[in-house]
Amino acid sequence: MSEDLLTKRAIILRDTIVKLEQRLAQKNYSPTFADHYLLQLLDKACKACLALGNQFVSLQTQEETKNHPPYIFEKLVENKIIDQALSKRLLSLIAFRKLILQAALLKGKHVHLKLTPTHLQDFHTFTQKLLLA
Repeated sequence: MSEDLLTKRAIILRDTIVKLEQRLAQKNYSPTFADHYLLQLLDKACKACLALGNQFVSLQTQEETKNHPPYIFEKLVENKIIDQALSKRLLSLIAFRKLILQAALLKGKHVHLKLTPTHLQDFHTFTQKLLLA
């Protein structure tokens, strides 16, 4: 049952990443804060990434985990599921997501949203490593 939930979370993340890739391709990777749909997709992808990581860690440790990004990624690195570099990039992207959502709420026109195909590849890599572990 728990592994089914892990698979469902992975599917949600994958589907969100595909939508993000399509939207970014339409914008030639030059999105703006006016693109609220893109911001929502990024938020959903980060939340799905955290949910997937949290579910995986709780399956491995057989206990409820803290839904705290540094804790989740630290446990995944400890168990050699992901490497330190991927952990840092994903944590940075999650922190970036919080900043851009706050800036969008404040109509921040001086902050530029910069996502690249590499950022999205990190989500794919993360999902693959967890499902293959």
